[in-house]
Amino acid sequence: MKAIKSYMYTPQEIKLAHEIAMDLNDEVSISFYLACTKKYSHRTLRSVLAHVMAIPSEEIRRSRGALFNHIISNKPQTSHDDETAQYEHSGY
Repeated sequence: MKAIKSYMYTPQEIKLAHEIAMDLNDEVSISFYLACTKKYSHRTLRSVLAHVMAIPSEEIRRSRGALFNHIISNKPQTSHDDETAQYEHSGY
C-alpha cells in the first residue's frame, strides 16, 4: 500500500486506517477508513474490526469491508473517547 503523507491526519490515524484496510482486504476504501479515524474513537474502530474479523467467512454476505462500513455507519459518532460497545451479528 502506498504511503500517505498528510497534515490532515496524524500518523496514528494513518496507521490505523491502513491496518483496517489491510485486515479487511479493502485497500480501495482507505479514504473511508481515514475519515472514520476522525469520527470514531480508535478503541471503537478496533472493536468493530475485531468483531467483523471474528465472523466466519461463510456468514458474510458481501464482504468484511461492507460489514465494517454497515456497523460503523450505524454508530453514533464518538470521536476519540473510550466508549466500548457490543455488536449484534448483522450477517453482512
